[in-house]
Amino acid sequence: MGVSRRAVLRAAAALGGLGALGTRDPAAQELRDAPCGEHALPPGNDQPSLAALAARQNRFFGAAVKDPLFTDASFRDLVIKQCNILVCTYSMKWRSLEPEPGRFDFRLADRYVDFAEEHGMAFRGHTLVWQKATPPWLDDELSAKGFAVVERHIRAIAGHYAGRLRSWDVVNEAVWPEDGRADRLRSNVFLEALGPSYIEAAFAVAREADPTALLYYNANPAPYTGGQNREHFEGVIALLERLLGRGVPVQGVGLQSHLAAAHAEKFDEATLVWFYERASALGLEIMITELDVSDKGLPTDVALRDRLVARTYRRFLDVTLAFPAVKGVLSWGLSDRFTGHNRWARPDRWAVRALPYDHCMQPKLARREIAEAFLAHDLDR
Repeated sequence: MGVSRRAVLRAAAALGGLGALGTRDPAAQELRDAPCGEHALPPGNDQPSLAALAARQNRFFGAAVKDPLFTDASFRDLVIKQCNILVCTYSMKWRSLEPEPGRFDFRLADRYVDFAEEHGMAFRGHTLVWQKATPPWLDDELSAKGFAVVERHIRAIAGHYAGRLRSWDVVNEAVWPEDGRADRLRSNVFLEALGPSYIEAAFAVAREADPTALLYYNANPAPYTGGQNREHFEGVIALLERLLGRGVPVQGVGLQSHLAAAHAEKFDEATLVWFYERASALGLEIMITELDVSDKGLPTDVALRDRLVARTYRRFLDVTLAFPAVKGVLSWGLSDRFTGHNRWARPDRWAVRALPYDHCMQPKLARREIAEAFLAHDLDR
């Protein structure tokens, strides 16, 4: 029996969703790292908090969080101190919230939203429509019932949290020029079943379900790869222009920003500036939604890796925070203890040091450079 293109896409999405669900390579437990605090900043370099620095500019600093928020007291305390906005890594994705058709499970996601409210933090919903981290039944349901399946999901999820979230990533990663379409959209399960109109329709339903949340398209071009990178950014802007031209209630664009210190020479600053200028001209709010800096491809030396990672954060944020439309920065995790990068380990079996705090919850050079970037672009100056 032949295998359909949709089945292939579905299998790829399922595999990709494993990372989104936070699975870990068991061998990651055997990775080497520097002794606790060895490369941390000296005492006193961790003040004021990143949240306070961002708030001075009416901006946000926050992080993506997962279950250790409720099981690791040191991590929880760090999040409370440093963040004024949170997002889930996986607990608001389709597979988690609607494991069976029409049956919704909000228990874990509610814990995160409750936590944010308890500690005076804003919260981002991530994500209503994405081709990964979806349940295995979705393909057949879309074939049988069409957009009604998406509408049911959005109404239930966005309606459940109506009035409690600052923003929703309504559609995630829908642009992918490598698929060869003239409109540069990704050939995913939604496009194949519903056509390009699924994006516009998803925003319309989300607005009805929650009249107050800001509605975002979340994009994943990487400003350090060069080449087709410009085409991806152009595809995102073209999509946003089409949506706004049709009166679709898109209000913001998220830029994921998974960076790589080893590719610093490929940093495409001109395209990044172009993207910010175009998004700002469209009247859109911009948020850096998934920032981290991989040290894969760098030498083993921990001090060198930390310097190059910190330098990458600073260079990116110096460009980014110069634009008033950028309302905040969320790192994809906060401490290296819980980074997802070690699912795909460095060949030398040293732990990846991609986040502002080390595995002991101590601030690294990256944390200092993030703070200095906020200080250097203080909008009140």
